[in-house]
Amino acid sequence: MKEYAFVTHYFTGGLETRSEGHRELIQQKAAEGWRYAGFFPTGLNHEGVPFKVDLIFERDRAEDDSR
Repeated sequence: MKEYAFVTHYFTGGLETRSEGHRELIQQKAAEGWRYAGFFPTGLNHEGVPFKVDLIFERDRAEDDSR
């Protein structure tokens, strides 16, 4: 079974939208055992351009040994 983590990421720059820090964030989560699975826009500006997304990470869930 999989488990998921969601990290909110904001874009900067107004009309010249830029993403900063996303590569480092993905590398950090990978070092923790997570795999980048995609993103979901959670905030759009008045032109429909995303300024906020949830980065989605997944990994195998540790089996519960207490059963």
